Amino acid sequence: MIRRPLTRIEIKDEDRKLMVEAMKKSREAKRRQADANPMDVSRSQSDRSAPTQSSSSTPVTTTIKTRSQTRAAAQQNANS
Repeated sequence: MIRRPLTRIEIKDEDRKLMVEAMKKSREAKRRQADANPMDVSRSQSDRSAPTQSSSSTPVTTTIKTRSQTRAAAQQNANS
């Protein structure tokens, strides 16, 4: 059997919906924790600016970075 190379992670709609629900629940839990602990402001802000739903064409990652974090990481990679 010939297997085609995996160009992207393919996820069924039901699975994607479940993952999005799980992400929303964990984000809500983090938000509640941040509201209970007002000293940790930076994490709750970056959490709120995270995208709420991933499209099916992109691979789903567990870590969600803000635009500025991604840009900083890309610059570090370019410099080294």
